[in-house]
Amino acid sequence: MRQAVVEEGKALILITDPEEAIINGKFEPARLKVFYNPLMEFNRDLSIIAIQAYIDLYAPHRPVKILEPLSATGIRGIRYALELENVDEVIINDLNTLSLILMNRNVQLNRVERKVKIFNKDASSLMHYLHRERPTPISIIDLDPYGSPAPFADAALSLLGHKGLLAVTATDLAVLGGSKKWKALKRYWVKLADVPQKKEVAVRVLLGYLARIAAAHDKVIKPLLSYYADHYIRIYVLVERNASKAAKLLDENLGYMVYCRWSGKAFLAPEPSSCDTTGDKGVFLGPLWIGDFVDIEFIEYMIRLFQNKFSYLNTSKRIRKFLKLLIEEASLQKNVYQYVPAIASKVADRLPKLSELLECLNGKGFRASRTHFDPMGIRTSAPHSELALCIQKSIRRENNEG
Repeated sequence: MRQAVVEEGKALILITDPEEAIINGKFEPARLKVFYNPLMEFNRDLSIIAIQAYIDLYAPHRPVKILEPLSATGIRGIRYALELENVDEVIINDLNTLSLILMNRNVQLNRVERKVKIFNKDASSLMHYLHRERPTPISIIDLDPYGSPAPFADAALSLLGHKGLLAVTATDLAVLGGSKKWKALKRYWVKLADVPQKKEVAVRVLLGYLARIAAAHDKVIKPLLSYYADHYIRIYVLVERNASKAAKLLDENLGYMVYCRWSGKAFLAPEPSSCDTTGDKGVFLGPLWIGDFVDIEFIEYMIRLFQNKFSYLNTSKRIRKFLKLLIEEASLQKNVYQYVPAIASKVADRLPKLSELLECLNGKGFRASRTHFDPMGIRTSAPHSELALCIQKSIRRENNEG
């Protein structure tokens, strides 16, 4: 088996021959005999910071055991062993026999044999096995599947101990975002529609799904970090045992997103609500998570941690910019973002500059920020009527200046 070596973070990783994955001059990670995607380095870099933040804040004096049940080359778990502090054990696993060979070689190459344990099992079967056999609870489970995490959520949430961390990547955005509504109904138990805010919808659908699965195990979730990047969404939730609180959390945090097609307005509500414009038939998406999708204090700690310990990461410039934007929009996270082109098409003949639109809203005393979900979206406390007026005002100002 021909191999190549890649360097990421503090790890050196063997991968299967990348020449076999070049199709029409383009590298296709899915064509590798053992999956490895270099474009997910930002995901893995940010995971290093987020998981260290969790360890520092929620598990400073407890044994920390990390499980990555879908490991492929083992790169993520090996980086956790090398780059995180106060980790006792990392378990990596993959059903693919070639993955097993690579994982063993990569563990030896990085000299982490004492800390990293390797399994060759079905992911869900391994989690059920660990739930029955291991006396010490798993502190952190990182689900990074190729596609949907839904098949693994129940096993993961049953295994996690009190105040454990569940990190989840999902790439099935066409389903989570509403483009494939029948699959969304089957897979995540939600009724969706194709709306401009599909990336935020995807995050809120997955959070709602995890909250319901957790409640079935008498557990509750607290989102620490949720985001969209590139072709995926990524979620980190704190999981606690609390049977008495489970139903209340669902009641308070599950609801609907309403999208008004005539006006372009979008909002969150506990129950399906009508649009306030006569004749504007809104579409209702849900049930989905309507609570906070990030914890502001957690993100602030991540920023300090990044500056003090993790500035060496290859994607550091992107991380710095990303966390800055995320903290700016976090104070408005209970308001779904507004897609400016959809609203502008109803009230003006062209798009305004977002910088001037934000200036107008802030000048009127409303809070407003850009959103990491969409370069043409803004999150604001302003009512829809004021947003529409500011769009018109911004365009008139541009015309006068021109």
